[in-house]
Amino acid sequence: MKWVTLDLLYQKPFKYKMFSNTKNHLGFLILAILAVYSLSLNAPFYLDDFRSIQENYLLQTGSVQDFFLQNRFIGTMTFFVQEKLGINSVLEYRLVNISIHILNTFLVYLLVNSLLSLCGKENKTIAFFSALIFAIHPLNSQPVIYIVQRYSLMSAFFYLLCTLTYIEFRKAINTKHITRTLSFVLILIISMFLGWFSKQNFISVIFVLVILEILFFKRDKSYKTLYSSLLFLGVSLLIVSLTTESGKEFIKLIDSASRETKDISRLDYFFAQLNILWIYIGKFFAPIDLRLEYSIFSNSFSNLTTTVSFIGHLCLLVSSIVLFKKRPEITFAILFFYCGHMIESSIIPIRDFAFEHRTYISNFALSFLLISFVTECGKAFNKQKEVMALISITVVTYSVFTLHRAEMWSDKEAFFENEASLSPKNPRVLTSLAKIYRNNGKVDEANSTLELAYKYSNNKLRDDVASNYFAMLVEQKRVNEATEVAEKLLPQTKDLLSKNQILHNLGALYFQLGNLEQAKNYFKKVCNSKKPLPESYYSLAIIALKEKDLLKAESVLRKLVNFAPNYEAGNQLYLKVLEAKKMINRRVK
Repeated sequence: MKWVTLDLLYQKPFKYKMFSNTKNHLGFLILAILAVYSLSLNAPFYLDDFRSIQENYLLQTGSVQDFFLQNRFIGTMTFFVQEKLGINSVLEYRLVNISIHILNTFLVYLLVNSLLSLCGKENKTIAFFSALIFAIHPLNSQPVIYIVQRYSLMSAFFYLLCTLTYIEFRKAINTKHITRTLSFVLILIISMFLGWFSKQNFISVIFVLVILEILFFKRDKSYKTLYSSLLFLGVSLLIVSLTTESGKEFIKLIDSASRETKDISRLDYFFAQLNILWIYIGKFFAPIDLRLEYSIFSNSFSNLTTTVSFIGHLCLLVSSIVLFKKRPEITFAILFFYCGHMIESSIIPIRDFAFEHRTYISNFALSFLLISFVTECGKAFNKQKEVMALISITVVTYSVFTLHRAEMWSDKEAFFENEASLSPKNPRVLTSLAKIYRNNGKVDEANSTLELAYKYSNNKLRDDVASNYFAMLVEQKRVNEATEVAEKLLPQTKDLLSKNQILHNLGALYFQLGNLEQAKNYFKKVCNSKKPLPESYYSLAIIALKEKDLLKAESVLRKLVNFAPNYEAGNQLYLKVLEAKKMINRRVK
C-alpha cells in the first residue's frame, strides 16, 4: 500500500477509491463501531437503567400523554416505543444506542467536511479520520454502553444536527435559494425543539451558532445592528432584574431552576470544574483508568492547582482568538469544546461533579483538533508516512482500549470491583458492588461492603445508599439499629422512590416480627404514593391471604397486575388466587 502525502491530504482528493468515496467512509465507520462495541452487546443493566427502564412500569402501562413535554421526554419516548413494540431486551436497547452513536459519527464526518469547506479546505480524508477517532474513542463508550445515557446520545445528535443545519442554512441565504433556506429553517426549529427535550445541556448550542456566525459568515451593518440591539436588550434586562422586586424574584426563580443542589455554591462548583475539564482532556489523549463514578468534591483541588488550571484554559482561549483569521476552524473547535461543557461544567451546581458521558458532545472538537494538529505537524516537518503511521497506531490503540472497556461492562462484578479499586471510598460504588455480591450469593462480602458505604457517607447518605443499607439491617433483623436509622433517613431522603424502598423495608421488618397491622400501614403508604413499588402490593396481598381475606388479596393483586404487568411473582399469585376463588365458588354451588 502506498502512503498518501500531506499535499493530497490538504489540497487534492485521494487517488484511491477507498479514501475518496463517502459511502466507503461511512461504511468503514459503521464496521469500526460495530467491531469495538461487539463485546458489550449482552452487558446487563446498570444503576439507573433499572429505575428509568426495567422498573419504570409507566413505560409498560402509560401512554404518550404521560411523557409528553416532560423533562427529557424525547429520550424517554424512545424507551417507551421500544417497550410497546416488544423490542426491549438488553441487546435491543443497546443496539439502538449504538445506532444513534453511528448517526452521530456520520454527523461529525459531515460537520468537519462543512467546516473545512467554509475555509476553502474541503477534505473528506480529514473528516473521515476525525469521525473515526470520535467513533471508536473509549471515552465515548460510557454513553453508548450505559443504556440510560441515551439521553446524552440524543442530545448530541440534535446538537450536531443543529450546527450542521445552521451552516447549510447560511449557505442557502448567501445563494438566495429560498426553498433551501426555508427547508433548513424548518429542520433547525424542529431540531432545537427536540434537542431541548432530549437533555438540558443542549441549550448551549445557541452559543455555537453565534460563534459560527461570527467566525464564518459575513457580518454587514444589518448584523451589527442586530448584535447591538441584542446586547442593549440583555443589559437592560440585567439592570431591571437587579433593581426591581419582580426582577429579583425572577432571578431567584432562575437560580432555583439552574441548580441541582443547594449544598454546593456556584463558585465552588466552577473552581472544581476548571480542574475537571483538564481531567476530561487528559482522558481523551490518554484514556486510562476510565470509570463510571468519580470521587471528586469541591475541596478535591488545591488553590494552586485551580489557579494553574484557570491559566491553562485562558491560554487555550487566547490561542483560539489568535488563530481566528488564519485558522477559523481551529478557533471554532476550541470554542465548541467549551460550549459543549458549558451547562454541566461551569456554574450550575450538580451533585455529581464529574461523569465521562458529559464529554461526549465536546469529544467531536477534540477529535478534530487531534487530527488537525497531527497533520499540521506532518506538513511542517514533511513527515507524511510518519503521520499516517501515527494516526493508524492511535486508531488501533483507542480501539483496543474501547474493546477492553466494553468487555469490562459485560461482567458486572468485575466492572464494579474495578470501580471500587479506583474509587475505594465512593459510597455509591460500594453500594452497587454490594448489590452485585448479594445477587451472586456472596452475602458476607455484600454486608461488609455496605457497612463501608455507610461509613464513608459521613452522615450525608445518598438516597440509594440509604435504602440499601436499611434493607441490609432489616434482612439481618437488627431491629433497634433499623428503627434508629429509619428515623434519621426518612426526613432527609428526598427521592420518593428511595423513600418508598425504606418504607417498604420497614413494613417487611414488622412483617417478620409478626406485627401485620403495622406492616400493612407501611405497605399502604408506598402503594398510595406517586411511585409505588410492586413488592408492596405483593406484600399486602400476602398479608390479606394470611388473614384469609381472599377478596382483598384479589383486589390488591388486580391493581398490581395493572400497574406492573411484567412483575412475574404478582402474576403467578394472582392466577392462584383466581383459581382458588373459582374452586370456592364451585363448592358453594
